[in-house]
Amino acid sequence: MQTNISSLVPAVALMAMGLAGWNADAKELQIIGHPEKVMPRKAMQVRFNADGTVTPLSDWFYFEDSSRGGEPGIASSSLNLFDSFENDGNNCIVGGTPTGGTACGLPGGGYRWFFGRSYCNMFTVGSFTATSTTSGDRLEVAWYWYCTGSGAEECFVGVFTGDPFDSTCAANYVLGMGVILGFGSLPCDSGDYFYTDACLCDFGMALDMFTSTYATIGGVLAKAFDGETLTPATCGQFMLWGADGCCGGGLAGTHGDLEYDDDYPPDGKHTPFDECYSTNFECPDPMHWMVGVGTCDPEVCADHGCGASVNCRFKSMKCRITPPHNKLILKGTGTADRTLCVRDGAGAYVGCAQVGADGKWKFVQRKVAPGAHVRDVCGSVRTAECGG
Repeated sequence: MQTNISSLVPAVALMAMGLAGWNADAKELQIIGHPEKVMPRKAMQVRFNADGTVTPLSDWFYFEDSSRGGEPGIASSSLNLFDSFENDGNNCIVGGTPTGGTACGLPGGGYRWFFGRSYCNMFTVGSFTATSTTSGDRLEVAWYWYCTGSGAEECFVGVFTGDPFDSTCAANYVLGMGVILGFGSLPCDSGDYFYTDACLCDFGMALDMFTSTYATIGGVLAKAFDGETLTPATCGQFMLWGADGCCGGGLAGTHGDLEYDDDYPPDGKHTPFDECYSTNFECPDPMHWMVGVGTCDPEVCADHGCGASVNCRFKSMKCRITPPHNKLILKGTGTADRTLCVRDGAGAYVGCAQVGADGKWKFVQRKVAPGAHVRDVCGSVRTAECGG
């Protein structure tokens, strides 16, 4: 039986601050590093309904569809509308990697908080205030994908916004417009956390932004989507960071310290009191589920900044196909500052890397399918024969 995501729950009093009421065995704050980038294969604009279903507002758009501009477009270098993600400033087509963790005393810049590998919270809602009401068409999200603990599971990530947020723990918040990203099958419990950087402007999709104090932003991790119902994943959780507080200051927007987590029990809805928590307990204080929204440059997004000539020479292509890693290493030369992109053996977009000022280029990616294709965003194609 599929479970609808629903926020229709009665009002209750505000829970006490801190960790009171949490299941300590299942929800123990821990750190994890080694973020691994995964890119969506497709995206759809949707509306979140009061009964927990969603209504499609577009068809699926495929990131590998050259008729729609091919790869994701180039976005601004920052998540300038709301940011509880904190990236390294790279644009969207290269991908902004999580950074800043050392400011909180963590072992490295990409380290983040989560509640242990087997903690399950597939539906989370927090507050946010954006820097402007400009629609956001760049989206970064990070999550841990436990699912069955082994093997793999189809992954859909939904992000929705609305106004207002409910700070009384009554779960009477509003979620409206959103997007669903489809990633295909992802490995369970890989030991790393996943993140994505998706520029949606090629497809005319965006998230509504609000400057009220506070609006609502929610995330769903699902294993199936039938066009109406998001079926929650077997197990997973969004990573944790923050926009302000002791070490996250300077990031775009603000948020409060209350968050709704579907974990007691994980049943597709938020139960008053039992599933309303304070995040005032660790740097960055307060925390928020890990999401960032920015704006694209429409002119650059439309043509990817392609010039009249392309010079792409790949001097070495090395593939190590040893399951489950399937590590792909590509090295080459090309036009300085040109962006080169990689597809997997099924033709799906994998990721990109930028040619340096010295004309050298290197791309490294794990868990790719054999037979990766290499091309720059202007259409030059070369193939790396990686075997079966």
